[in-house]
Amino acid sequence: MSKERRRIDGILELVKSFPSVCKAGLPASVGLEGLDDCAVVPVGNGFDLIIGSDFVRGEEFHLYRAGMLNRQDIGYFLIGANASDLAAMGAAPLGIVVAFRYTPEMSDEEFGEIMEGVCKACADFGMPLLGGDTGGYPLSVLSAAALGTCPSGRALLRSGGREGDKLFLTGDVGTAGAAIRYFINTPEEKRTLTKQQEERLLLAWRRVRPAIEQGCLLVESGLSRCAIDT
Repeated sequence: MSKERRRIDGILELVKSFPSVCKAGLPASVGLEGLDDCAVVPVGNGFDLIIGSDFVRGEEFHLYRAGMLNRQDIGYFLIGANASDLAAMGAAPLGIVVAFRYTPEMSDEEFGEIMEGVCKACADFGMPLLGGDTGGYPLSVLSAAALGTCPSGRALLRSGGREGDKLFLTGDVGTAGAAIRYFINTPEEKRTLTKQQEERLLLAWRRVRPAIEQGCLLVESGLSRCAIDT
């Protein structure tokens, strides 16, 4: 068992030991226990509220440190990663909140470059920036929480998968991993791709494309019971 799974199991045991009742009277139907990408909260009027969060490594991205990603790319990736979690649930984006803590060494210009990437992605994905938290900190912290909606009881849950189900993939699979293998693990003198091919590999990191439309289509059509993002 991996350390991550062991610790998640520990969280689940703690939640059972200290049960809480939602004051708003809107209990989350899934999320933590089902290990889904997001929680699903029934809010009535035919809709469920979908809530998820994701963190990115900021300036610790391997490709950033190698000079192949810029700060705007990092901000864009943060929103894309969170939008992808919504897509995996079949949810339409509602908005996002961002927590961005910056080191004393970060300039206003550098801060603005990351936030420009954030705002560009929000515009591209129809996912308004609703607020969040920012301020100084000894380390860079870049995290977000995404909100979306889905027709009541129709979210794509991991628990919906069954043995013997057919598995379908959408979009490019493996491009991001190939970029790491090629640019980080391959000596420069052994790289043989054309400039155009290299740019295609990097685009998987620079401009991640979450399958939002595909996820919503699966919910609307009923073609799938479950999904997961890659």
